[in-house]
Amino acid sequence: MNGPTYSDDGQWMWNGNGWIPAPPTSQVLPQSALNQDQIYDAANNANISPQSLENVAPYFDNNADGVLQQNELQQAVNYVSNPVPNMPYPQQDVTTFQNPASPQDMTTFQSAMPNQDMTTFHTPMVQQSNYYPQQNTPVQQSNHFPPQNNPAQRIAISTSKKAKSGGSGSMAFAIILLVMILVGASAATYLMASDLAESSTDDDLNVEVSDDLDNDGIEDYLDSCPDGDYDWISSSSTDWDSDGCRDITEDSDDDNDGVSDYYDDCPEGYLSWTSTSSTDYDGDGCKDYGEDSDDDNDGYSDSNDWYDRGNGYIRIKWTKFDTNTGSGEYDFDDSAPDVYAIVKFDINCDENYEYTYNQLDEEGYFSNTWSLNQEILNIYRDVPETNTQFCWALNIMDYDSDSDDTLDYVNQNDWKSYRFTETLSTTMDKEKSYSDYGSNQGIGITIKVEAF
Repeated sequence: MNGPTYSDDGQWMWNGNGWIPAPPTSQVLPQSALNQDQIYDAANNANISPQSLENVAPYFDNNADGVLQQNELQQAVNYVSNPVPNMPYPQQDVTTFQNPASPQDMTTFQSAMPNQDMTTFHTPMVQQSNYYPQQNTPVQQSNHFPPQNNPAQRIAISTSKKAKSGGSGSMAFAIILLVMILVGASAATYLMASDLAESSTDDDLNVEVSDDLDNDGIEDYLDSCPDGDYDWISSSSTDWDSDGCRDITEDSDDDNDGVSDYYDDCPEGYLSWTSTSSTDYDGDGCKDYGEDSDDDNDGYSDSNDWYDRGNGYIRIKWTKFDTNTGSGEYDFDDSAPDVYAIVKFDINCDENYEYTYNQLDEEGYFSNTWSLNQEILNIYRDVPETNTQFCWALNIMDYDSDSDDTLDYVNQNDWKSYRFTETLSTTMDKEKSYSDYGSNQGIGITIKVEAF
């Protein structure tokens, strides 16, 4: 997406909700004027491409102040989310002058020239053969041109009377004189109308209709309170989210994050996002990324809280077990081992095990087992919020009636003599697999360590 959608005449630009006047080229912001963090946050919250938003945002500096305001950025977000217009663009009405010689609206020119009898221009061309015969036929007075109101006709009648006695030469002269008067009057009217048209400006011709019912500076199609309070102007100090609702009297959610101002710890906080469990874990109206320093509101700052999504636990799962199938090294009767696990937790990594879980005592053992591919063990422990790591140990045991054996596996990779150290994080999810089938009592196991 390289830019916004324009109307065919180039005068209107689509903003995702409706058409707005297209900005001139000089009003388009350079990329350097954009706040990249603001662009990224707005795109992430609206689930749109940051690159697409970055491409169109420069065109929405509607007030031409060189800075992309929050309501202008929101229009760019709306456009990227809805780039295909769903309504026709406005058709601008432009008033034009009619041809001054046309009878369609001669009153315009009558008001401009009050002393001119405009009925003159409706006078039909006088034809010699019908109105001025060569014989001594009397000229009939026309009802369309009363002598007292039409100087041109009085001349024609007077000339006609003279023609009775003066002959054809006087008649021809009268006709020529009448035509010259009519042409001269038309030319004068045309020149006066042309001067009037040239002196008119675009402001004289265009009539602007207001689309802001409450006159707060927000167009009605963007105004959440289109017929709201009067005698105020929307600005960052009166209308934080630029929704057209006055903060102190009309708007119960000034930053439009979905949390009422009454419960919002950041009532005039980040814009263009909505409070959810993934963006605002404790629902306090402060965006976890950028505004909230204690996302789970447990009293521990996020920088000192290894699990900032509530009380953190570590879970250990044993999901797979294999042995050297058929080997007679596990029990004296050549049977498979009777398997269970012992897990020890050293929460503070000081080699002092605070808790030991013995599966044999709690659940029993898996009898005569060569292989298991299932959830064999699932235990968890609470780990203090301020810890940065925890340690644990694992023994895989073979139950015997006289004494139990610890099944053998050697020190390899991150398996360190049954003891392991884990670095804590909110997103910790590790799976450890180990196998050693080279020894007589070789085994393979899979352990998963995760935070929740």
